[in-house]
Amino acid sequence: MFGEYFLTIVVPCIGTIAFFTLVFGFIIMLRWFRHREVMAQIQQGLVPEDHRCETGNHRTLRKLLGWGLGLAALGLALVIGLYPYGFVAEEPWPLHFGPWMVLGLVPLLIGLALLITYYASQRNRAPQEAKEAQREEATK
Repeated sequence: MFGEYFLTIVVPCIGTIAFFTLVFGFIIMLRWFRHREVMAQIQQGLVPEDHRCETGNHRTLRKLLGWGLGLAALGLALVIGLYPYGFVAEEPWPLHFGPWMVLGLVPLLIGLALLITYYASQRNRAPQEAKEAQREEATK
């Protein structure tokens, strides 16, 4: 009796906790190494590239685009993959669209929000770049 409970409940819980601990621990470790690298550059009198004052940094915008596309694609794949579950669910749901679809809709909508942010930032960048070009021409 105890062995069955242990194998069906405790082991998956411990495995899940261990998995997320490893993932988040790895992310924290990478951030810590990056922090140490930036602090060493600052102590040497260098300004790290990520800490320069720039409006609408190209790298930041590329990250927005990459994460937006990735999350939107993941969300769309989950929505498409989970939709058939509505046909085999015991309870009838309108348009076979049940609560399990949240697993796909959340990353899809977050990805779309990142893409909208990317394109809105692109529009704001164009007038700023034009103003900077005019200033450079005026100083020449």
